[in-house]
Amino acid sequence: MGFAPHFARAACVAACAVVIGDAQAEWRLNGEFSETVEVVTNRDLDGDDDPAFGSTTRLSAIVGVVDPTANLAVTFGVLAAEFVGPGAQEDFDRIDPFLSWSGSYRQPRTEYTMGGSVDVQPTSVAQIEDTGVTDEDSTQVSANANFGVAYRVDPRNRANVGLNVAVIDFLESSSQFTPTQRFGATAGWEHTVNSRLSGDLGLSLSHLIAEDDEDTRTTSASITGGFTQAVHPRLSINANLGPSATLRRRSTEDDDLTFGATGAFGADWQATETTGLNLNLSQGLETSSDGTLRNVSRMNFGMGHTFSERFTGNLQFNYFRQSGDASGFTFDAARELFNASPSVSYQLDRTWRASAGYTFTLDRDEQQDDMSNRVFLTVSAGF
Repeated sequence: MGFAPHFARAACVAACAVVIGDAQAEWRLNGEFSETVEVVTNRDLDGDDDPAFGSTTRLSAIVGVVDPTANLAVTFGVLAAEFVGPGAQEDFDRIDPFLSWSGSYRQPRTEYTMGGSVDVQPTSVAQIEDTGVTDEDSTQVSANANFGVAYRVDPRNRANVGLNVAVIDFLESSSQFTPTQRFGATAGWEHTVNSRLSGDLGLSLSHLIAEDDEDTRTTSASITGGFTQAVHPRLSINANLGPSATLRRRSTEDDDLTFGATGAFGADWQATETTGLNLNLSQGLETSSDGTLRNVSRMNFGMGHTFSERFTGNLQFNYFRQSGDASGFTFDAARELFNASPSVSYQLDRTWRASAGYTFTLDRDEQQDDMSNRVFLTVSAGF
C-alpha cells in the first residue's frame, strides 16, 4: 500500500479532529518560558577577557494532538538576548525564531516517524562547536527533516530504514562560511538475545554539497555493529564500532578517498537511589558548516544528584577534539574544546523552577588558547 497513505493519517490527525470531531483525538497545548541573566567573559572565544552582562528570554509553545495510533506535535517560539558591558559585542544581541515538529503513526508491526526543525542563530553562537570561526558576523539558518520506518519482523528482530536532509545557509555572505546541503540514508537490524542483551547492525550513507570555490562534493559510508547490555539492574552499557570510507571530490584537485573508523560507547549507572552517572564517547567523521571534512572525538560525562524532592544538582564535563583533516583518527588535533559546568536547580512550585550554575570553557587551537567563564541564573515556567 506504500508509506504515504499510512503516514498521511499521522500528519492529518489534527485536521480530522477539527473537521469530523474525532472523539479519540486529544488536543494538547503547552507553553514554556525562561529568563536567564548571566555574566560571561570571552563569550565568543576570541581572546577578549572583558566581562559582558546579558539577559536571554526564551518563549515557546507546543501544539499537539494524539489519538490511539498517531501523534503530531509542533513547537515554535522565539529567543531574544541583549548584552551590555565592556565585553559585549553587537552580534551578541539577537532575536531568533525557532520551529520544530515530530510525529508518528503506529500499526501492529510497523511504526512511521518523522521530524524536523528550523533554527536561526548568529554565527557567534552557532560556530563555537563547529568551525570555531567567530571573527566574522553572519546569521546562520539551519534546517533539517527526517523520516523513518521500523518493522517488527518477529518478537526478537526489527528492521529500520531512514532518510534525512539538512541545509545550512547564511543570510550575510562571508568567505569564512559556506552554505551546505546534506542528504543521508540509514538502514539497520536489531536482534534481541534476551531481556538484558540486544545486538544491532547499521549502515549509513551521506552526500554533502558545499557551495565553495572548489565545488566540493563529499560522499561517506559506514557500517557498524553494536550491542546494548543491562549489566546490572542499575548499570547498562552500549557500544558500536565499524569502518568508514569517504570520497571527496573538488573541481580543482584529484579525488580523495579516505578510510577511517567510527564508533561510540555509552554507560548509565544509577549509583544510589539519589545519584546517577552517565558517560558517552564517540569517534567519527563529521562535516563542518564550512564544507570541511574533519575527524571528531567527543566525551561527555554527567552526574546528577537529588538532594530532596525539590532540590537537585548536576555536574557536566564535555570534551571535543577535532582533527585538521579527514585522516580517520584524531591523533593530531587542530582544535580542542573542554567545558565543565556545575549547577543546581530548585522547584519553586508546580509551575516555576529556578536554577543557577557556572561554566568554564577552554578552547585550544593551532594559534592560541582561549578561556571563558560564565555565571548564570535562570527562572523558568511550564504551563
